[in-house]
Amino acid sequence: VEDFRSFIAAGGHEAPSAERMALIERYDRAARRSSDSARSLLFASYGVWLMSDAIAPPDERVGPEAVRDSVERKGRLLAPFFEEVSVLMLRFAFRSLSDKEMATFVAYTESEPGQWYYGCLSDAFLDTLEEISDGLGQAFLIALEAQPDA
Repeated sequence: VEDFRSFIAAGGHEAPSAERMALIERYDRAARRSSDSARSLLFASYGVWLMSDAIAPPDERVGPEAVRDSVERKGRLLAPFFEEVSVLMLRFAFRSLSDKEMATFVAYTESEPGQWYYGCLSDAFLDTLEEISDGLGQAFLIALEAQPDA
């Protein structure tokens, strides 16, 4: 964290060259960085909203599909924010690489083996979050029903 603060204080918030920015954006897309970050937040939001919906009076519940639709609509509004944060974090992460080294890394990330790797990571992480989120409303109700009345 301290290194990141120092990076920002030393001008890390200033835009890199167009070539470097293009490499960072290519890596972000290929490695699914900002999109996975946004989706992970959406699954957390989805799970919390499902729990809230589950304890609402029956006539006020909207159900899982309406909750998911609403969260996804809101998520599209957050996408630019996650892209901006991802670019800043990647500029920090790649600060010690030359453009040539970074281009080699990005090329691997975009290659078939790289896409398989990042796809597996992304799918495993997001599928797990989705599975957990999907079950939160019902699990929350079961836990509440098991609690004695206060």
